[in-house]
Amino acid sequence: MTTTNGFGDDIAAAKRQLRSEMLGLRERLHQQPGDVSTRLCEQFHQFWVPASKTVISGFWPVRNEVDLRPLFHDLHARGCTIVLPVVVAKRSPLAFRLWTPATNLVSGQFGIPIPPEGAPTCDPDWLMVPFLAYDQEGFRIGYGGGFYDITLANLRRKKSVFAIGVGFDSQRVERVPVNSNDERLDAIMTERRVLLVGG
Repeated sequence: MTTTNGFGDDIAAAKRQLRSEMLGLRERLHQQPGDVSTRLCEQFHQFWVPASKTVISGFWPVRNEVDLRPLFHDLHARGCTIVLPVVVAKRSPLAFRLWTPATNLVSGQFGIPIPPEGAPTCDPDWLMVPFLAYDQEGFRIGYGGGFYDITLANLRRKKSVFAIGVGFDSQRVERVPVNSNDERLDAIMTERRVLLVGG
């Protein structure tokens, strides 16, 4: 049964409207202030200490997204394995290719930098997931491709994974419109707070 979350029958329209509003908000308010990456790194280490060899998926910043690259370098230095998501096909789970500080990235789908073809792949234990908006229940809205929802559902059928939505605190909304295909995150991390919301 489709969950409307109080938005009536046209969840897709509500998502499109929210997506447009939040893209505009992020472009107006966030031109990557230099201290945001530092605060995110501090927030992460205050709440979590992933074991060495933990496979962690990040994302390369595009379109004024938060910049997690300093955190990737730090986690790599601590012995974690860092992978980056790669779009394989529409309505398909993302693949995850190995990243190291020496990796020369190439342009992938939608112009997103990714490790080159032939880089080793592996499924992540932890995922850092970008969002345009989030709510306190752990739901997010992205660009509309559904890649992370499909990927999380696929991974959760195979193993235990920990999914952290990451973005700016200003992207919080009272409720994100959701349906039965939307995957709840386990936590939300912004430059101001960490919410542990459960899966």
